[in-house]
Amino acid sequence: MTLPLIGILRGVTPEEAVAVGEAVLAAGITTLEVPLNSPEPLESIRRLTDALGERARVGAGTVLTPDQVREVHAAGGRLVVSPNCRPAVIEATRRLGMESWPGVVTPSEAFDALDAGASGLKLFPAVQVGLAGMQAVRAVLPAGTRLYAVGGIGEANFADWRAAGVDGAGLGGALYRPGQTPAQVAEQARALVAAWRAAGGEAGACPASRPNSPWRAAARWAKAPSGTAPAGASPGATSSAAGCTGWRSPPAPPGTTSSTAWSPWPLPARMAACCW
Repeated sequence: MTLPLIGILRGVTPEEAVAVGEAVLAAGITTLEVPLNSPEPLESIRRLTDALGERARVGAGTVLTPDQVREVHAAGGRLVVSPNCRPAVIEATRRLGMESWPGVVTPSEAFDALDAGASGLKLFPAVQVGLAGMQAVRAVLPAGTRLYAVGGIGEANFADWRAAGVDGAGLGGALYRPGQTPAQVAEQARALVAAWRAAGGEAGACPASRPNSPWRAAARWAKAPSGTAPAGASPGATSSAAGCTGWRSPPAPPGTTSSTAWSPWPLPARMAACCW
């Protein structure tokens, strides 16, 4: 199932775009946005489109004019995301067969966007609108309208936003920041995907991704040399305790060996292999 998450790669360069895109895609995020205020954004979109093909939907963010829409389309983009609501931009996007996600805050902007043919609505900045504001907008939208929150939504509050009625999210700085390696981005992407799934109670979600889980820090065993289970945890806990399938024994963390502190493999290590 395609996740309702948009990976925002603001600041990515053409040279690193494919490696970063592959890292995000491997975590399960199949929609990628390169904002037009990034270095050579159209070239990054071309490279991502060529490399990822049908495996991902690639497009541009911070699209402000119809001319920019046409440039994105020529580069192979299939998605146009904007911080504002401009009917001319939406209409140009839809004429070229691309998805349009304009930014809205008020019901007036939301209905103007839908009238112009928007594929979905980007609530931006979500941190300014807040949960109550989002619910007020959501209440008057036509049934089936897709509403994604962008700006201020992440692992710590996914559950609140999902419970309040948001359909998806755009992930920016929590997913990627300029200069980060593909390995760093991959870890962040996996954590965000696991947290999103856990917030919705989806099958297979990693319990350690829940913000208040006592296993959260322990599951990130690769960063902790001690390999010590949290207080009250049973080192011999079995996989059935967490409902996460496909566990395997990972390499021993730095400073430990599989024959000492990590034998038998404690639950955090199994979670790390499955979810992180």
